[in-house]
Amino acid sequence: MLAIENGAVGYGRRVLITGINVAIAPKDVIFLSGANGSGKSTLAKTLLGVLPLLAGSRHSTFQNLAYVPQQTQFTVHYPFTVADLVLQGLPPLWPWAPRPKRQEQMQRALAILQHLGLEQKSGLLLRELSGGELQRALIARALVTEPDFLLLDEPFSNLDRSGRSGVAEILKRYAQKGGTILVVDHSDAIDKTFYRRFWEIDNGTLRELC
Repeated sequence: MLAIENGAVGYGRRVLITGINVAIAPKDVIFLSGANGSGKSTLAKTLLGVLPLLAGSRHSTFQNLAYVPQQTQFTVHYPFTVADLVLQGLPPLWPWAPRPKRQEQMQRALAILQHLGLEQKSGLLLRELSGGELQRALIARALVTEPDFLLLDEPFSNLDRSGRSGVAEILKRYAQKGGTILVVDHSDAIDKTFYRRFWEIDNGTLRELC
């Protein structure tokens, strides 16, 4: 369970959303929409505990929360391979870490890439990927941590139909295994039949749609 009571979110002295009273239960699949600049990403990072509440309280019993950022906030110009990116999701190893431990982490990264259909791309640089492949790689970095709560910020933006379908299928499989999901995106992003709850930010208020 993750809950915010009598909350307010924003950054600096600017308050974006007030009067927040929400609770996310295990296995919830939630879609959050709102206009650009309404505070969607700020609320998402506050739910994760990355940003502090400006007012109210936050409580969470989830053990492992994972975040998939917007592609526009992620640079592909660093000389990382796809496998390097996924390994970032695992605890860092000291240079003197034993070889079996390094092999174990690589096997774990390659297993999740295979699960997401990216095993043949593991050695490619990030800039060599399509938009859909990069989005799947970012999701792989999150899923390799085996999270019980997964939050994705605009995972369908700038993807073609095939890319959106691939990402949606990954999320469906994760939900079928009992995962909890919050997707932040625009209201016309995807087929909403997959979601069980819908939130909307409107004029500084977060409300749940029926």
